[in-house]
This record gives sequence, C-alpha cells and structure tokens, in this order.
Amino acid sequence: MTFPTEFEGYLDVSVPPVMNPAPQDAGQASMSGRSVTKSSAKEFEIGKTVFSELDAKELSNGRLAYKSVIDLTKLPFCKLMMPGHYFPDTNFSAHLERYMAANQHRSRSNFCRLHMNELPKKVMAKSPQAMTAMVALEYLSDIRQLVGPLARLGLEFRDYYHQQTEKPYPETAVEDFCDVEERRYTARQTILLESKEYLNSPGALEFANQQSLRIPKRKPGEDHTDLKGSRHLQAFLREKLKAAGIEGPLCELLGFVPSKVANPKVRGSGFIDSHWSLNFLHGNETHLIQLVLLVEAGILDKDSLAYLVDHGLWGWVLDRIYVPACDGYSILDPGSEDKHMARTLEKDPNELDISLINFQGAEAALCANGPSFMHRFFLAGEFSQAIECLSNDLDAEGRVELITRVLGMNPCGSDLQNKSLLRDVARNLTALESCITHKQLKSMDNIASFMGLPSSDELFKDLSDTYSFMGKDKAEPVIREKARRHLAKGRRVLGIKPGSTKEKVLDRHSDLSKYQSFVVYRD
Repeated sequence: MTFPTEFEGYLDVSVPPVMNPAPQDAGQASMSGRSVTKSSAKEFEIGKTVFSELDAKELSNGRLAYKSVIDLTKLPFCKLMMPGHYFPDTNFSAHLERYMAANQHRSRSNFCRLHMNELPKKVMAKSPQAMTAMVALEYLSDIRQLVGPLARLGLEFRDYYHQQTEKPYPETAVEDFCDVEERRYTARQTILLESKEYLNSPGALEFANQQSLRIPKRKPGEDHTDLKGSRHLQAFLREKLKAAGIEGPLCELLGFVPSKVANPKVRGSGFIDSHWSLNFLHGNETHLIQLVLLVEAGILDKDSLAYLVDHGLWGWVLDRIYVPACDGYSILDPGSEDKHMARTLEKDPNELDISLINFQGAEAALCANGPSFMHRFFLAGEFSQAIECLSNDLDAEGRVELITRVLGMNPCGSDLQNKSLLRDVARNLTALESCITHKQLKSMDNIASFMGLPSSDELFKDLSDTYSFMGKDKAEPVIREKARRHLAKGRRVLGIKPGSTKEKVLDRHSDLSKYQSFVVYRD
C-alpha cells in the first residue's frame, strides 16, 4: 500500500526549543565514581556485527560469494549517533539513513492501513487528531533525536528531586552498581524468524541465535540505598502530564489486561506497567516518559491521547513489541564501496566476494515506539555512555556538531565549555538511567525472594521468557501476590478473570486465584 498523499506535509516535526546552558568550569561537571573513557564504545560479545554465509545461488553458478548480515544492535550507540565520525571512509551513514527512512515509510504505511480500518480515508485526512498520531509516530521513530530532550528531562528531574528532598540527586551511574552483560535470545526468536522469507536460510537462523541484549547485573555489595528517587520520578512525570491536561487517575496494569477493560481507564492518563508481570524488558515508567516527550515537543495533549487509545493506535505508536531482526534493508548488488563498508564493520575484515549485504536490527537499535526499545538504553546506561564516548572521541568541530545537530542545543563559546556542557548532558541522562535501573533491580529482588530464587539475576536468564509475559505457571502467582500487596496498602484493585472483559472491585478478602490480571489505581 502506498503512503496516502493526504498526509504529506504533516510529518515535519518541529525541533523542541533549544537550551542555552550557562558556561561552567571544566572541573565543575565531573561525575563522581565514573571514568570517562573510550571503553564505552566497546563491541559486544555474543554474535558479530557482521555475519557472512555462503551464497548458495551464486555457488551454483560457479562463483564463490557470500551474503553478509550487518547487525546494528551490535554497534555501540555512540557509533550510530554519529556514524560519519566512526566510519568516515565508507558509505555506512548513507545506507543507515536510507534504512531508517525505509522503516519510517513502512511504519507510516502500516499505520494508515490500520487507521483506515477504523475511519474512511476522507475523514482520516481531515482529522487533526489523526495528524497528531502520525506526527507522534514519526517523532518517536528515531531515538537518536530524543537524547537531547531526555537530557533536558533528566535536568528537570534532578531539580525536582532537590526541591522535594532538599538533597542533590546522587551522582551514581548504572556502571557504579552494575556490570552489564550480554544475554542471548533463545528459541522463541528463532521460531519467529523462520517465517520471514528474506531471512529463511541456515545462516539467518544462526544470525537469530546470535541476537542478544545488554542486561544489568548488580555488583556484589553495591546496593546504593541512596538511589531512592523512583517515587519522585513517577511524581515528576505525572506533574509534567498534568500540566498538559493529562490528569486522569493513574493505573498500574498487572498481567495482560484486555483493551476493553484497560482503554477507559488509561485514555486520560496513560499507565504504568508492573515489573511483577515479569516483563522486565518493558520498564515501569517507560510509557509515561514517552508521553512526556511528546507533550514537551508540543505534539500530544489530552484529546490526542484519548484519540490514540480510542482508535486502537496506542500499540503502533507507543507499544511496539521487540522482535529481533524482523526488519531489514538489503543492498542487492553491492559495489566496491559497499563491500569496503561491510569489511570495515567486521572485527576481522577479510577479502570475501560479497554478493548481498543485508542490514538488520534498526528498529531494535534506534526506534522509541516501543517501551522495550527505549528501556534497554536506560537499563544499560547507554545514553550517558554514548555522550561521554562521543565527547572523548570527537574533535572540537565534531563536538559542536553533536551539540547542535544531534542534541538540538546551543553550543557554548569555547571547546572547553562545550566539553563541560556534554558532561552535564551525561549527568542528566545518568539521573534517569540510575533511578530506573535501581528501582527495577530492587523490584526483581523482591520478586526473586517471593519465587524462592537465589537472586534476581535468575529472572534475566531466559530472555525469550521476558520478551513478553512469562508462562502462566510462572507469572500468575507473582501477579496475584502483587495485587495482594496493593490491597494491603488500601489501594483500589480491579480483577479480571481468564477470558473475561469484565472487571470486579476486589478487597482483602477476595479470592485472587479466580483472577488472571488486575488494574490498580495508584492515585
């Protein structure tokens, strides 16, 4: 389906207002306990950035040639933010942007097809809220452009925390209390990929088996009890939304809540997900962060939020599912520059004759339309590490480009001040990362204790389970326990029975075993 011409001209999203920071001394912005080194650009262990397999078709014609798959999820985020700096003598940047543009076009087309199932084409074209939903989809489609807004959000959160507690937010990074490990996806992802024709080959399945995520593992003895800002983060995000008129009661969803039950509850406020649903790649406040970013950009208000929910567009704009390698961009007849690019990206470059180059993983690496996409950056501290790495690696001119073109901010008067500004940007991103990661690890400790596991690390062992809600035998007792704890605190809890779209108000004496999912009112 082609992209409807009625939507042309509505996709130019204005850049949020730039920040003009006050100059600081070089030492003023140093981060305690954090070494700023190029090691943050290290490659990752499971799988390779470039995976090559024999091209059977070419071999049958007497040519010994290879198909090369470039996995963007294996590249450090700093290299994707400014690829021209890290791969200056290749056409990698041009292909990456074409890949992103192709993904965005596909998303818009799918969005229009989905939406036109709800409304006739002419009505859709005249609807301001349909335009807003389209712009929201576009705005969140490239996470690189959200780093600046997230840094501003982190600065405001630190100020809010200081006002509420009369203490500065702790200068603690994720890497101060966590090691970050690569964890492999397992059978579920391989099965999903077998149906993809463009990946249906032994090499493609091997590529699927290499898919992994960077997951935090708490260092022994590093609890950092001073990181207690999670309650303040949620309150801060709520205040930002309320200022835009999005002020309905906030609900927490436990387990899979049918849309017929959830939609009337969340259309005026959004919602938070619970770690106790055992979906650890989703994040607790990720949807609130997405909504605040859209509000701050002048895209979203209470009416457009209600429209997204009412017309079934929430999932496509804000809740896409992480499925590794389900998008691709192919160079069918690579020239000498393309082959040079693939060899440059290999850890051990060789002189293979390459008949096809296939990029994979742009959605997973660079999209913010799904909570899993964005949350993994917070969990691994990748936003702040990328800024620190770029500030270290770039020259003075490159730092100006990073500040203006990528972060959307005003540069300072000297390179020394620009370095200080970038340290502040990293510090503000770190506040969000450490708060979110510490809260999740504490929740996982409580869950592991309830499940009788030796440590919360056991919960991250099989990412094919945490890809979505775990099996009923694992998830449902945990979900019910969290509902019980909410009831014990006097919160209003609604229960939904298996296969039902009706909810019932519960109390402390309710038989929770009858219910599969819950809605908890947090306000």
